[in-house]
Amino acid sequence: MKTMREDNLDALVHSIQAATAAEQQQQRLRTQVLFHQADISRLVDIADDDGDTLYRFVLRYISEVPVMLLNLQHAAMEAGLWRYVKPVMDVALAFVQQEPEQQSSKGQIFALLHQAYLVHRLLEEVNDTYIHRVGQPMVPKDMALANVIIHTLIEEPLASTLERLVEHSVQQVFSPQIAYQDPDFCAYLSRKESNNLIQIAQPWPCLSAQMGMSSPILN
Repeated sequence: MKTMREDNLDALVHSIQAATAAEQQQQRLRTQVLFHQADISRLVDIADDDGDTLYRFVLRYISEVPVMLLNLQHAAMEAGLWRYVKPVMDVALAFVQQEPEQQSSKGQIFALLHQAYLVHRLLEEVNDTYIHRVGQPMVPKDMALANVIIHTLIEEPLASTLERLVEHSVQQVFSPQIAYQDPDFCAYLSRKESNNLIQIAQPWPCLSAQMGMSSPILN
């Protein structure tokens, strides 16, 4: 089965770089971040630095999308699950390949933020089903808190609209009951078990914590 084409990711990386450069001049996203900093500070500990830490976190959240997609592809192929994960990936790619003007009247950086939220939430959903079956995530990155922060930043009703799109997409195109019975996956799982690689409840890297924003509530 075909994997992602490199030019798909190259185009996404170029879009992110161009939008980030424009944002440095326009500061629209920074304004949005500052507007919601008080709300987000109720969820996580944020340094008193005029929103700099939160702003850098949001930009990194966007910039990590290509890497996360590539990591998910590699992990799914290794686990023998690519045929089941690929439809989820197709949904993510279809969303990120839309033209910015079709997604946000605020500009390209906001369109990319919405794209990033969809991708990271899709990854979180796939990871959750994998953790329940294997005991560790398919991609070792905990995005739960980061996604809560971005949900707050995007605002309602759009945030909930994107959330429903994620849930609907996962229900329609990803069937863990079938995927985790696949012979290739069962063979992969046997290899992992024999190598003692299943690590139940291990703490995985958390993007927000890596950026200095931990949560006394959600941790």
